[in-house]
Amino acid sequence: MEHEIFKRLPLEKLENDACSSYLNLCDYRITKQGIKYNITTLLSNPTLVHLEWGYNRIRDQGAIEIADALLIHSNLKYLQLNYCQIANQGIMAIATSLYINSTLTHLDLSNNRIEDEGSNAMMTALSSNSTLLYLNLKANGIRTPGAKVIANALSSNSTLCHLNLKFNKIGNKGAIAIANALLTNVNLIYLDISANGIGIKEGEKALETAMNNNSTLLDLKLYLRKDTNETMNITKKTQINKDRYEKTKKTSLFVFYLFKDDIHQDYILSRLFSTFFFLK
Repeated sequence: MEHEIFKRLPLEKLENDACSSYLNLCDYRITKQGIKYNITTLLSNPTLVHLEWGYNRIRDQGAIEIADALLIHSNLKYLQLNYCQIANQGIMAIATSLYINSTLTHLDLSNNRIEDEGSNAMMTALSSNSTLLYLNLKANGIRTPGAKVIANALSSNSTLCHLNLKFNKIGNKGAIAIANALLTNVNLIYLDISANGIGIKEGEKALETAMNNNSTLLDLKLYLRKDTNETMNITKKTQINKDRYEKTKKTSLFVFYLFKDDIHQDYILSRLFSTFFFLK
């Protein structure tokens, strides 16, 4: 039976060990039934701050169960739900929880199926959320309408520092909308918008102009051309000074200074964000 899978998991230790703060359940073949059976027990531990649940087929129902738990579990800071086959309904539930949850700082929803409708719900919640620093929406089928909603959220959100939109379908119009939002956003430090079908003459130009006029964005990643996959990575590392450091969130800039390996950059950031906030 589904719940027998959990006999192999460290849930008993988590329940009994008051010092437990980290749990990795990635690729345990947990489905929506498995989450429903154990989510209450799992999140009843007040010390749990880091939960990795990627590569499990929890789908919308499982995401809804997790979202309900986020409403009452006030200590979780890091939540990873990549490759979980979550679609619109599940994302909407998680987005709703962000209106109330005030501790989550890192949310990885990459490689799911949230598309424009789910993106709309997430970004609407983000406009009101004041704690989320890291959001990964990589490979979620987000198109131009979803990108425009993201742009609106970036215009009003005052906390998000890292946003990954890689491998979506934003296109030129979506890129231009985000570029316009960057002209007023004063918190975003890292944006990956690569592999989105953005052209060199329209979207790329608008983004580069926005970065040159943005006072906080330090790292922008995009592909210049969809047909050649020619990579463009714009950074402003050499222009960082002590004044900029004092004006921008120290945690985010600290993370940025450690970016030396582009291949593992996103991984390093996610790990460092979670580690830092364990100690906060």
